[in-house]
Amino acid sequence: MKIKRQLGEVIKARREMIGFSQRELGSRVGVKGSHIAYIEAGRRRPSLALLFRLARNLDLNRQELFMLAHPDAASFVTPPAKNGDIVWRRFVDAAPRYSVTPAELAVLHDIRMLGRISSLHSYLSILNSIRQALATE
Repeated sequence: MKIKRQLGEVIKARREMIGFSQRELGSRVGVKGSHIAYIEAGRRRPSLALLFRLARNLDLNRQELFMLAHPDAASFVTPPAKNGDIVWRRFVDAAPRYSVTPAELAVLHDIRMLGRISSLHSYLSILNSIRQALATE
């Protein structure tokens, strides 16, 4: 059974491990100790700025804290599908065979973020289309 971690629990555990009181942590991040208590109890959600200051002062991963504070944002920050990653790595490995320049690779990487590209052939088709469109006579 997987136990869901809560933002307040993570902050409290790390604060106690370091040996900070709520008041001391609050002072370090620019809020009152009572605000830290509310966050730890799950009664308040910190602003992004405060979240990042907490991460820095507690030496915690900012992205993990962000996801704990905003679990509904997961759909906006999920990485591309694993299959897409495999296809991309195969293309990058094959790039020297097709004389892909660093600039072309950067453009294809950006295009990759638009949606799932399912095959090496698709990357080559996109690359050839770009090259033809930019070719000067």
